[in-house]
Amino acid sequence: MHPSASLTPVEKNERIYSLDIIRGFVLLGILLMNIVGFGLGRGTYRDPTISGGSDGLNLRVWEITTMFFEGTMRGLFSLLFGVGMFILTDRLEKKGGGIKVADIYFRRTLWLMFFGLVHAYLLLWGGEILFSYGVMGLLVFSFRRMAPTKLVAIAIFLILCGNLWDYSEHRSNIEMVKNAAIAKQYTAEGKPVSRDLKDAQTKWAEVQYQRSPEGLNEMYSKMRQGYFKVVAYLAPMNKEGDMTDSYQVGSMGCA
Repeated sequence: MHPSASLTPVEKNERIYSLDIIRGFVLLGILLMNIVGFGLGRGTYRDPTISGGSDGLNLRVWEITTMFFEGTMRGLFSLLFGVGMFILTDRLEKKGGGIKVADIYFRRTLWLMFFGLVHAYLLLWGGEILFSYGVMGLLVFSFRRMAPTKLVAIAIFLILCGNLWDYSEHRSNIEMVKNAAIAKQYTAEGKPVSRDLKDAQTKWAEVQYQRSPEGLNEMYSKMRQGYFKVVAYLAPMNKEGDMTDSYQVGSMGCA
């Protein structure tokens, strides 16, 4: 590091106010997306028929937020995340920060991941995304000086990977519903049911139960327990999100 380098926080006159305005607009857009998750049952975020709200004005609002805010705001926020990373590191490098630039950046990113874990596991928000951004943030540092054409190629590749992953899950779900129907038919006819068909029937029954009034009431009941019981109830869901969404959604959102 250059001996005269001063790696201090950004002064007020150094801020880029247009980015701050866009960031505030995007955060409000994300709030519109998350309001559904704040007040309604699990799964309502993607399926308005759960917990009501699937007709009339409720459905129109869901369609508008899904079409114009879902994905769009998260994509813009991902772009701003990348821009912020580049501005931070570029500013510090121009001040002669040297290896200290990487030290500051990675410590900030690790703190972001820590706050994400606190947000999800202790503040009980299942839609937590800071941890996912932290995971991706650890990776993007090495690409900050790469040529735009190469970055575009990598982004297209990651988007394709995410879309193929989604399509594979879609086909798997279709197969599950099909096999569950076959298992039900075989059971009614007294025919032997294979293990794969039984597994599909069990998974489909669980999906149906989660969407049912009984399943929703059970979820509401568990969410009204004491704090530590709610922590334990949500922990497996948060873990699944951290282990899967960080890569499946992140591959498209952070591309």
